[in-house]
Amino acid sequence: MHSKKQLTGLLDEICVEDDRAKTLRKDDFVTFVLEAAAERRWAPAALSWITTEVEAPVADEPGEEPNNAIAA
Repeated sequence: MHSKKQLTGLLDEICVEDDRAKTLRKDDFVTFVLEAAAERRWAPAALSWITTEVEAPVADEPGEEPNNAIAA
């Protein structure tokens, strides 16, 4: 679970300034941050499906098809 300091950082990141947040207990504060993020349709960049580059699979040997299998 995130600390209150981390949650405060998330509020800053999504540009929420609400003095009530500082007075909430941790469980209520988590709910407050979650609802604020949902209202803004915000999610951390790590959860984004959008990437800046797409890496194409590479063939193991010249003339072979790319290997898309996941190694076990």
